[in-house]
Amino acid sequence: MAAALASGLMIEVVFGRNEPPQRHYHNTFRKALSLEPRRF
Repeated sequence: MAAALASGLMIEVVFGRNEPPQRHYHNTFRKALSLEPRRF
């Protein structure tokens, strides 16, 4: 993946969109910062 990113051919990367633990991790931080949870 690093080589693909370095090549410049990938326009964007979606990371963790459908991974429940990743969503939970980010929403835990958002809650600690008094922000609304994101619906991915």
